[in-house]
Amino acid sequence: MTNEIQKKERRIQQKKHQKIYDSTHKEQKKERMQKYNKKYRKTHPNYNKQNSSNYRRKCRIKVLISLGNKCVNPYNIDHSAFEKEPDYIKCLQIDHINGGGRKQKMAFKGNSAKYHNYIFNHLLDYQLLCPTCNWLKKIKNNEK
Repeated sequence: MTNEIQKKERRIQQKKHQKIYDSTHKEQKKERMQKYNKKYRKTHPNYNKQNSSNYRRKCRIKVLISLGNKCVNPYNIDHSAFEKEPDYIKCLQIDHINGGGRKQKMAFKGNSAKYHNYIFNHLLDYQLLCPTCNWLKKIKNNEK
């Protein structure tokens, strides 16, 4: 019993010392982690790519499902021919209802996961459109 207590106390002391060391050696720790991460990425080239692409895909799917998974169809175009296609969902475009979506997307500097999470938290400002409806809206509203 006393041996277990001693182990716990030792762990607590080690954590305290580690916090002190980390706070005084931030640059060294940062360099060490960068070296480790670089080496890990070289030895596991597909790990990070696979996880990040899956995460981006999941974020986009979450938004598509939340927005109804089909074109809002503001111009009454007959979508029946291609709605049955398996790749129909991949073609849907997320549209900012009031325009200005391009500027907003550029603010995320290419980080699509953050952008899709932002959209998920602001669903009322967005809609799903097929490419045809999106272009018609763009032309009709003189959007850039």
